[in-house]
Amino acid sequence: MTDSADPRLAAALAELAQLRRWFDLMDGQMQVLDRERQKLAALVNQSDTPMFSVDGEQVVRWTNAALRAVLERSGRGEERVVGHPVGALWESLGADHSPSCVSRALGDGHAVRDELWLRRDGGARVLYVTAMPIKDKEGQTAEVLAMVQDLSDLDVLRRSEARYRLLFEQSPDAMIIATLEDGAILLANQAAGALTGHGVEELASLSLEQLHEPGAWPSARQVYARMAAGELDGPAELELRARRGQNVVAKVTASRFDLDDLPVTLLVMQDVTMQRKLEAELRHSQKMEVVGRLAAGVTHEFNNIMTVILAGAEMLKTRAGEDSSLCEIADTTEKAAHRAALLTRKLLGFSRKEQAKRAVLDLNEVLRGIEGLLVILLGERADLHLELTEVPCLVRGDRTQLEEVVFNLAANARDAMPQGGNLWIRVSRREGGDVLLLARDDGEGMDERTRERLFEPFFTTKAPHEGTGLGMSTILDIVQGHGGVIEVESAPGAGASFEVTLPGARPSAAVEPVAPRLQEGARGEERILVVDDRGEVRRAAARLLGLDGYRVQIAASAQETLALLGQRSFDLLITDVVMPGMSGVELAAIVERRFPGTRILFMSAYTDREVLPLSADGADFIRKPFTRSTLSLKVREMLDRPRR
Repeated sequence: MTDSADPRLAAALAELAQLRRWFDLMDGQMQVLDRERQKLAALVNQSDTPMFSVDGEQVVRWTNAALRAVLERSGRGEERVVGHPVGALWESLGADHSPSCVSRALGDGHAVRDELWLRRDGGARVLYVTAMPIKDKEGQTAEVLAMVQDLSDLDVLRRSEARYRLLFEQSPDAMIIATLEDGAILLANQAAGALTGHGVEELASLSLEQLHEPGAWPSARQVYARMAAGELDGPAELELRARRGQNVVAKVTASRFDLDDLPVTLLVMQDVTMQRKLEAELRHSQKMEVVGRLAAGVTHEFNNIMTVILAGAEMLKTRAGEDSSLCEIADTTEKAAHRAALLTRKLLGFSRKEQAKRAVLDLNEVLRGIEGLLVILLGERADLHLELTEVPCLVRGDRTQLEEVVFNLAANARDAMPQGGNLWIRVSRREGGDVLLLARDDGEGMDERTRERLFEPFFTTKAPHEGTGLGMSTILDIVQGHGGVIEVESAPGAGASFEVTLPGARPSAAVEPVAPRLQEGARGEERILVVDDRGEVRRAAARLLGLDGYRVQIAASAQETLALLGQRSFDLLITDVVMPGMSGVELAAIVERRFPGTRILFMSAYTDREVLPLSADGADFIRKPFTRSTLSLKVREMLDRPRR
């Protein structure tokens, strides 16, 4: 018995010992699990994140301390939630609907996340809900543990960052963020890329120094530093080196802040290049307007003086005889006077504001009339070649303006030929009736950039004190005002060719008459009365007329003129327009009433603005300064005209 029982007892004892070991092991594991459970429970319960659990019926079974605190602040205790459907919890939190994440976690057995918006305290909050399934031993979802995180501040920050990024990227102003230490560019927007000619990504590999000319960087760097330090009250203007080749002027403001603990500066730049250019052109224009007004103011005196000088030169040539030295002096004096008169005429062209006086003109005759002045304008080093047609080339235009086009083209050619050369001016008719004016020189020519900007106001390749840049823009204005077009062909070293095409005009009775050409030595015997308040001018005119045999008397005022006309008759009255007391126009009106049939010729040293009414009335007029031939032609033409 004992022998047979001992093995069984030993086996039972061994099994008991094994069970004890297993129990001890399980008890130890249970203690470990319990400690972990307690840790997890403490973590969950003491977490700042509100948490709760629901069963398979979506009934709340438990809440942690954070959630209970939230419920108490909302005025609903835990008893209003635990043991109730989960919808009651969402309602207690102030949600306007129940998220589906809990039911989806129960059904899918996977963690589900959702966002929940709350309307509370007059504002909006965003809750980020995470529902995690808790499974039983069969692997089925028995409960769901849900965490509720308030991400409202993070969402506000995220949306704010998105708004600021949108403002940064879409701003019409160029924006650059650079380090204060070395000026390395960290960020740039599209406007900055457009301003500098670099792409946004390319800008991020550059520094502020590379956006400036090497010589300008030291001073620009000081400006950036002072702006970042708040030492400048307003924006600064800096010149940036643009990739496209033309520098730009930018108005720059700077503000300093920390970006991820890195001190940086935000630069806001506005392109003011065109604005500054327009302001410079306006100042230049105002200066030229002042020059124009000044020139108009002194023209009267200047042209009176030139009239006396030209008359003196004519008298000197007449009396010089065979004395070549006196003839040379007279000729030099005459050319200098013509050149001075041409200069004044060109200056006045910049300030003219009156309407153009259009008439049907033969462009051949316009050029013949100024051929002598063109020769003087070109000087001794350049030769003029006029190629005119016998067939009239009629256009409807303003003679003075068309002459100004030719003068400016000639001046441009002269400047392009500093060592001398040739200027060809040709007039011809094109098919269809248009009239072509071609001016071609063999000067230095122009490159493509100069050709592109040639007609811009104030653009000039000359030094600041040598040119205004208004000549070519004046040409363009006049040509377009006449309904024409101008084309330019030029290359460096190949001269320049200007083609001006003007609409042709049909012959009519309105064609401006061409003054008859007097034969050499033509003379007259008629009686002429010259009135001018300037003694030297009236005496100069009288001497010139006396050379052609006319019997001339002079008067200093309108009153003296009327007295002389009452004593004897005169075939022609030549009167200045602007005189003290009674003007020449007022004098003419009295003469026409008292002494009908008296021919009247007006003369003036003023501009077109003062004599425009006379031209509109069809009155005869001669401009000072005039030469002997000009005066003789006009006087003879009027005297040979039948009396009215």
